[in-house]
Amino acid sequence: MDDYNFEKLSKENKVFAIIATAGEGAFPKNSINFWKSLSDTSLPSDHLKNVEYAVFGLGDSSYK
Repeated sequence: MDDYNFEKLSKENKVFAIIATAGEGAFPKNSINFWKSLSDTSLPSDHLKNVEYAVFGLGDSSYK
């Protein structure tokens, strides 16, 4: 996910993210910068208003 140009996200029509957690439910190393960009509190509240998105997260139920 970190290879994706985050600046383009608000111009996308549809976004699908399929993510598997790592270790004890942590973000995979290749998505940490993307998450930091998405969590930036300086982004306008309507940053993704025109983007339809779905997230499918995979995890391991054997972890607490």
